[in-house]
Amino acid sequence: MKNKKIVFIFLLGVLGLCFSCEKDHLTGKFLLTDEMKAQNPYQGGETLFFLRNNEDTIVVFAKDRVNKVHEVLEGINTKNYFLLEEENIFLNIDTILHDTSYLHLKMMPDRKGKTTFSIDLFQGNLRTDFSFKLLLSTTTTPCIDSLFVMNRWVKDVFTQEHEILDSRAYKLYYSTEFGIVRLDFGDGSYWELEKIDWADEN
Repeated sequence: MKNKKIVFIFLLGVLGLCFSCEKDHLTGKFLLTDEMKAQNPYQGGETLFFLRNNEDTIVVFAKDRVNKVHEVLEGINTKNYFLLEEENIFLNIDTILHDTSYLHLKMMPDRKGKTTFSIDLFQGNLRTDFSFKLLLSTTTTPCIDSLFVMNRWVKDVFTQEHEILDSRAYKLYYSTEFGIVRLDFGDGSYWELEKIDWADEN
């Protein structure tokens, strides 16, 4: 009987050791779909030209589009993890008005199945954050039927507007075909897309 108890305790110890050495366990995948990614037309390498107040031109250069899939631990004392995909692209603004001026576009899902598409404008110390839930849709996302830019009507332009607090951008106009087509600023100025040199044309 004693031997059976010893064998039983030994087996429990071996099983416990096996479970403690168990490999990491993947609990979920929160990835971007091709349809989501296609709603950002910038691939990297584009040059955008914005007309500021019908006066001068602002040139914006798209850097590389970067996609990463992260392994994220579910907690401190667990080996369970999930996969989280994000995609980023930075658009550098060529201007002498600010030391640091750029746009940052980022797509990332959360664990609840919602995917956020954020478009942030940085101008020196000023920052404006715009954010949409993907997929962008004319039935669920605020939009206007069309906007006249680049000497043509651009259809299905998605919009987001903030309260005017100061001179920073407060309204964004976005097209899944052309990207950012217009920005309105609190001081009454605006940037309007004049043309795009696409990366595959360069």
